[in-house]
Amino acid sequence: MERPKRHTKKYSFKQPDVKELRNLTSYVLDPLGFKARYGKLLPLLTTQVDEGLMSTLAQFYDPLYHCFLFPDFQLLPTLEEYSHLIGIPILDQVPFSGLESIPSAREISSLLHIDEDLVRANLTTKGGIQGFPSEFLIAQATFYGKAMSEDAFEALFILLIYGLFRPCWVTHMSPCI
Repeated sequence: MERPKRHTKKYSFKQPDVKELRNLTSYVLDPLGFKARYGKLLPLLTTQVDEGLMSTLAQFYDPLYHCFLFPDFQLLPTLEEYSHLIGIPILDQVPFSGLESIPSAREISSLLHIDEDLVRANLTTKGGIQGFPSEFLIAQATFYGKAMSEDAFEALFILLIYGLFRPCWVTHMSPCI
């Protein structure tokens, strides 16, 4: 039996500029404590991406099944593998389902430790999804980093990292980078 021939396409990948996020790492006051709280997220900022490898893998990606389909097997990282790679333990809680209500400006303000009026003024909609511009979050993280306000800085910094490495739909507060 002959296998059907794969049709290949040329892909180009946008390399996000993480220079500003790398600069923000200088405001992390306790790197070991940061790793204990958030896992291995800081090394993601220095990971080099091989564009040739990404282009090759994209040829085998099946968007319907959200995995890589090779002739003899499927390659799909498990939740446990993601947990190990990033260093964040799997918790006994219901994961994000996407059915949660959109947080209010007051809730966002409380979570990010920034003024509620500032939240209202900078919350924007892009592609039908509410979020913050990355420039706003970077400016706020820099401000709180310089002020040595660890809680506010880390909340904003983590949001920036997740917004960079995960799609905007993961959370209504992602910075749609």
